Parts: sequence; C-alpha cells; structure tokens
Amino acid sequence: METLDALEGDVGRPLPPDLRELLLRSDGIGVAASCGCYLESVLGLRRLAADDMYTSAFPGAWLVGDDGASALYVVRTDGSVLLTDRGSLEPRDTVVAGASVSDVLAAVLDGRDLWSLPRLAG
Repeated sequence: METLDALEGDVGRPLPPDLRELLLRSDGIGVAASCGCYLESVLGLRRLAADDMYTSAFPGAWLVGDDGASALYVVRTDGSVLLTDRGSLEPRDTVVAGASVSDVLAAVLDGRDLWSLPRLAG
C-alpha cells in the first residue's frame, strides 16, 4: 500500500479504485485469449507516467499496460479503460474496452474482440 500511495503522490493523481485493488493483490498481471491484457507493475506504472508521449495523448489518465502486440491500455479518471493503437494514439484508433480494468480482464478471458467496439472518433 505504501508503494501505491507513493506512486499516486509522486504522479499527482489517484489510481482508479479497481486498478488499485488489483495492484494490492498482484504487482502486475497478464491474461490472454484471442486478445491479451498485460498490466504493468507499480514500477512500470511509474515509468509510463513519466513518459511525455503518453501523458500528452491522454492527460490525466494512466497508461497501464498492453495487449502483447501493438495496442496499449489506458485507464481514464472515471476508471473506464481505453484500448488504443500504440503507433497512433489517436481517437480514431481507440475504443472504450470496458468500464473498469476488471471488466476488460473478464472480456479478454471470454475471448471478446475488443477492437470490434465503437471507436472514439471516426
């Protein structure tokens, strides 16, 4: 818990409760079916939070991991999770993958095609 508190204090924003709870149980996690979801450790989250490329593309959000290929998972302040193309980081290449990290992990385990969800922008 102290590590998470320090991370939040250093970055200047709280972790969404769902993500915080997962990190208290496991310092990073990975699941895969037809799509993958690999969440960073606390140290990895700290590193990603300091990367200007991601923080400017998704202000106030947490870049939390990837799909094991060419996409990144981003958690917004409301806890919802975006899946975005690592190469563009543009709304036209981004979907809302779930209402929470737990929802996304369940969808991945169910084998759902997250890229079939509506894009943020056309």
